[in-house]
Amino acid sequence: MNAFADLLRRMYYPETPGDSRGRVFFYDNLRFILILLVVTRHFLFRIHGEFAVISGLYIFFLTFLMPMFIFITGFYSKSIFTKSGSYRIGRIANSILLYILLSFAIYAADLVAKGGHAAWAPWIMINASWYLWACAVWFALIPILRRVTPIYAIMVSIALSLVDGYFDSTTYFLSLSKIISFLPMFALGYYMAGDHMGALLNAKAKWRIAAFCVVMALAILTVIYHQEVNFLFKRVVEAKDPYAIAWDGGRGLAALGPIWRALWYMAVAAMSVCAILLVPRKKTFFTLPGSRTLQIYIWHSLIVRLLIPTGFFLWVDSLGEGFGQVVMVLSAFALTMFLSLRFMGAPFGKLEGLTRKWEVGHKAP
Repeated sequence: MNAFADLLRRMYYPETPGDSRGRVFFYDNLRFILILLVVTRHFLFRIHGEFAVISGLYIFFLTFLMPMFIFITGFYSKSIFTKSGSYRIGRIANSILLYILLSFAIYAADLVAKGGHAAWAPWIMINASWYLWACAVWFALIPILRRVTPIYAIMVSIALSLVDGYFDSTTYFLSLSKIISFLPMFALGYYMAGDHMGALLNAKAKWRIAAFCVVMALAILTVIYHQEVNFLFKRVVEAKDPYAIAWDGGRGLAALGPIWRALWYMAVAAMSVCAILLVPRKKTFFTLPGSRTLQIYIWHSLIVRLLIPTGFFLWVDSLGEGFGQVVMVLSAFALTMFLSLRFMGAPFGKLEGLTRKWEVGHKAP
C-alpha cells in the first residue's frame, strides 16, 4: 500500500512540475500520448485483420482522441495575442502555409503510392492536412471568442454542430463539418484558464483512482462490444459525415443524429477529465517528444502513405490477426519517437520564422 501511495506521489504530485523555461511537464506528456494515438490510428487504419482487444481500444480512443487534441490546441492558442494586445496574424498564415505544403506533399506521395493516379484538390479535405487548415480558421475566430461570454460561445458552437449534421454540403468542402463539430472543444480549451487546469491537476488521489476505474470499465466494455459500438457510433464520432450518411443502411433514424452527437460531447467531456487526471505530471522519457507534436503530425502523414508501395502494410497483414496489429502499434511508437528528433522539426522552424513577426497592432480590449 505504501508503494502504491509513493507511486502516486511521484507521478502526480512531483516537487518540480515544470522546467526553468516555464514548460509544464503535464502538457507535453498529454500531447505526446495524443499524437502517439493519432499515429497509431493511421497505422491501424491500413491493416485488415481484426483483433478484438486492439480493435476495441482503437474505437475507444477514437471517441475522445481528436477532441482532446483540439482542446489542447485551443488551450495553447491564448498566446495568439501578445501581452501588448497585438494579434499574431502570423500564426494563421503559418497554419495556412503548412496546410498547402502538406496537402501538396500528400498528393505527391499518393502519386507514388497509387502509381500516378491521384488528384490535388486542396479545397476538398479528405486527409490529415485538414487539421492545419482548421487551426487557421479557429485562430481567426479567437477575436470573436475573446469578446463573447464563454458559456454563450460554447452553447452556440454546440448548437451549430448539431444543426450542421443535417447538411451534406459541408462534409469535405474546406472541412467545414469538422471545423464546426470540433469548435466547441477548441473554444473550451481557449476559455480554460490555467487556474481551472491547476485545480484538476492538484486533485486528490481518490479522484485519480476513480478516473482509472471509469476508463478501465469503459475500455473493457468497448472491447467486448466493439462491433456494436463501431456500428452505431463511429461515423458520428469522426464528425465528417452528415446524419443521413452516418445512419444509412438501416442504422436508424437520421433524426437521432443530434442525440448521438450530443452524447458524444458528454462522453468527450467525461473522458477528457479522466485523461487529465491520469496523465503523469512528472518528467518522463516522452516529455520532450511531447513538445514537438507538430513535426510528428506532419511527417507521419507523408510516411504512412510512402510505406504503402513498399509492401510494409501487406507484410504486417501477413503476420496474422493479433500479432500483426501488435507489430503495427510498436511500429507506430517507434516512428513517433523518431519523428520527434530535433532535426526533423528544422524545416518547420524556418517556415515559422518567416511569419513569426506578423502582427496586427490592434489593442484587444
